[in-house]
Amino acid sequence: GAPLTAAAGAAAAAAPTESATPSQAAAGPGLAQAQQREQRTAHVADFLDAMLTLVSTLVQSTAGCQVLTDAGVLQALLPLLQDKSPEHLGVVATTVKVMELYMDFSQSASTIFRDLNGLQEMIKRLAYEVGLEGTKAASAPSQAPSTPPTSLFDADIAPSPSPPPSGPPHSAPTAAVAQAAAAGAEGAKASKPPPLAYSRKVLIKFLLRAVAISSYAPTSGVASRPQDADATLLYRCLRAMFEQAERFGGSLFALAAGVVTDLLHHEPLSYRALEAEGLPAAFIVAIKVGVLPFGEALISIPNTIVALCLNTHGLELVRTSRVMDCLVPIFTQKQYLKALGGETPAALGAGIEELFRFTPALRPEGMDAVVNVFRALCIIGGDVEEVQKAEAAMASWKQLQERLEQDKAAAAARAA
Repeated sequence: GAPLTAAAGAAAAAAPTESATPSQAAAGPGLAQAQQREQRTAHVADFLDAMLTLVSTLVQSTAGCQVLTDAGVLQALLPLLQDKSPEHLGVVATTVKVMELYMDFSQSASTIFRDLNGLQEMIKRLAYEVGLEGTKAASAPSQAPSTPPTSLFDADIAPSPSPPPSGPPHSAPTAAVAQAAAAGAEGAKASKPPPLAYSRKVLIKFLLRAVAISSYAPTSGVASRPQDADATLLYRCLRAMFEQAERFGGSLFALAAGVVTDLLHHEPLSYRALEAEGLPAAFIVAIKVGVLPFGEALISIPNTIVALCLNTHGLELVRTSRVMDCLVPIFTQKQYLKALGGETPAALGAGIEELFRFTPALRPEGMDAVVNVFRALCIIGGDVEEVQKAEAAMASWKQLQERLEQDKAAAAARAA
């Protein structure tokens, strides 16, 4: 079989062109040539769409996979990843989906894909779509979970440090509970960055899934792991998706979290490499600032936390950041009502139960968060005693903030 790209070119050359109308001729040859080019482009797109539909059907059977392997279909499809025209995003997305199905059905296809440096090309295209522009992306230093990157988050939405616990456990609601209750009663209103185009989101989704299948699938061998440079670029892509979660949306956030989860479960020792690129901290910051109100994003949280806790440094990061407090707004704010519909509560609850079972060290923080959820609901319902406790906690929190500001000013004065 001839490569698809060569066939597409032949189809474009052989595509019939309509003769120019008198009005077009009067407008000049330039307009007629432009319209002819548009017609040829449309013919090429239709031809490629039909060919990819046929290939996507063949990859779902053993005999079809064998035919495609003999015809060298991967060698024909990989050059399409270099097509970065915005008008061809749909064709490229379909191409990536076909390769994903092909590798998922046939292990030999995964071997051929790696031999052709397909994984490297996939990661480079993912970096381009995310906005890192391939190897030109620069790795910013890791940020602590309590201090999000100032270039990505405005000061008014940055997470405030939690006050130190005082008194016996569950004795009084924290300031975070009171804030969540107030937000749940009044509703959250925050400006959102413009999201990506739907076609670009679809392409990024297929790219992530293809990279995951060819790299971290249970059936993959050790040789399928990305090279160090490619893995570093992939980590930067995932970090960018966490840092700009609202721009990419909840579905891509959940898919990126799933890639991190699969990686850590398959290679727990890779946590150091992820930490060097600031990936765990970026995930923690993303959910502390405010989890996207999407069911998939909510369900991915406990699973990713479990994966992070497989490493002692990851467990320490999760505990010191008090990331479990993110459960309070999820179950008390109005913006999450739609996201918690359907099967999401059951799946989220099962994930939290699994988190407590496999990570006993997080049970105290987790139980505090669960109790605080009920306290916040009591505050929303108007319980006088809980409201008074919340007001006292808010006052203590404000005093703590004032002391922190004073200490910061004093440190700056000494440094000057």
